[in-house]
Amino acid sequence: MKYMRKKLKYVGHVLRGSSGESHLYLLEGKISSKRVRGRPRRTWMNDIIDWTGTDTYGEIKRVAEDRSRWKTIVVNFILEDEK
Repeated sequence: MKYMRKKLKYVGHVLRGSSGESHLYLLEGKISSKRVRGRPRRTWMNDIIDWTGTDTYGEIKRVAEDRSRWKTIVVNFILEDEK
């Protein structure tokens, strides 16, 4: 889907540090606030971990730092999604 491709591209951009600290800070979810009871919200990183098939955030961050490897993941995901 189109929004998944955009989301993957944006996450790669942010994890490489191209957009500054504030975007990375928001993406990592380090802002503390009080939440209501119930099921925990689905985070961006949960989606990225599921879509890329990686196990941890650290692994995603290492892959995103190498632009060509990240682009390979995004392209393969797009091709897989179009089938």
